Amino acid sequence: MQLEKYPQAKSYLLSNRDILERRTYLLESGRKWYEIWVHQSPNDFVRDYKIVTPDITTRNNFALDTKSYFCLGSCFVIILKDETAENYKYMLGILNSKVLEYFHKRTSSTFIYAGRYRYWTSYMKDYPIISLSSEKAKAGNIGRRIINQVDDILQAIERNCRSNIEKIEARLNELVYELYGLTDSEVDKINEFV
Repeated sequence: MQLEKYPQAKSYLLSNRDILERRTYLLESGRKWYEIWVHQSPNDFVRDYKIVTPDITTRNNFALDTKSYFCLGSCFVIILKDETAENYKYMLGILNSKVLEYFHKRTSSTFIYAGRYRYWTSYMKDYPIISLSSEKAKAGNIGRRIINQVDDILQAIERNCRSNIEKIEARLNELVYELYGLTDSEVDKINEFV
């Protein structure tokens, strides 16, 4: 960051320089005294769509942001290469499915305490995602049907109709089981675990 371009930010940072310079880990890593440890581009937040997940949660808890919110606290943002509404809704359905929750909890060593798991990028990058453009998603129009279920969930949330959400989620999970070609015994194993 070029402080000269932002005089008010520069003034604020200079007024707190003593405190900021105490972060020796930052200075030892070659960063400047006013930098943050993990900086993000504001452009990562100001966009039509992004998926957000908390760092620590008891289950897959991915949300679709369509209002360009900035994340305060510990969370991760997922930005897709194909930034269409359909692709984000499809991905949201897959990420919040029992299949991906099972995968996360069984393959990543992120269990920390009290039934909570971490959702770091390093774990999520290995998720076995079947893309919306794949033949599997196109077969039987499964991809489109997943998007429709996600639309129904988002509308139920907007109308505060929580009673409908469980039924819609069950239908969504059935579609994801079909997409991944799971057998009844595999589905039973997932449902028992999750």
